[in-house]
Amino acid sequence: MVKKFQSIFRNRIAWKSLLKAASLTLALFGVAYFEFSFWAVLVFFSLSLAIYFSLPKDRSHIKFSFWLLQIFGFLGSVLPAVENFFGIFIFISFGILALTLFLIVHFVFKDRFLIYGVWNVLFLFLVFSEFFYFDFPQFLEIVLLFLVLVLIFEEVFRFFGIIWRERILLASLVLSLLGIELFWLVSLLPLGFVNAAVFLALSLLLLRDAVLFHLQGVLTRVFIFKELTFFVTISILIFAASKWAI
Repeated sequence: MVKKFQSIFRNRIAWKSLLKAASLTLALFGVAYFEFSFWAVLVFFSLSLAIYFSLPKDRSHIKFSFWLLQIFGFLGSVLPAVENFFGIFIFISFGILALTLFLIVHFVFKDRFLIYGVWNVLFLFLVFSEFFYFDFPQFLEIVLLFLVLVLIFEEVFRFFGIIWRERILLASLVLSLLGIELFWLVSLLPLGFVNAAVFLALSLLLLRDAVLFHLQGVLTRVFIFKELTFFVTISILIFAASKWAI
């Protein structure tokens, strides 16, 4: 494992990706530091645009992930990092997710599909964390989350080579509706926003992989049993770690 990471960071593309991710994170911090001044916001999104078009032509496969990451990083920068632990988490997560996404699109990883799948789950966790943390109006919250989930799942299926547009759209809509229902249900439980986000991200991981494997024609009972076992185990840990009160 150590040798793999050493070989990655001997790659010039990896260092350039690190520089891009660090620049974006610094620009995002500048937005928070200068209290969302016009010039700070302009610099951040101009840099985002420049970096996006500097990526290879394969960038179209991760365009939704890239721009949604910018948007949720921008929303998360509302929280002052020096005063709020979640604010620190947003900046660190943004930098790591941006770097990993750049490495994926540059084909630096051998198994880019596995890395992208993990990246997608971590990004879902970030998205749900912000939705649980911020107090959006309920109708706006549901509409925004639904649209975000549709875009995320559409990209996932296209990234993994699913070519049937109708099936991609139908699967994305169904998963997004299930995600909204789970979000509403979990929001009623006293899990805390971190545990709730973890539970939702893992739930959608299970559903996403089941649908993806079905569309690829490789869904088996063994896979379903393994996924359910993992999900139940993590769910028990999450519920056990939460503070329950009447």
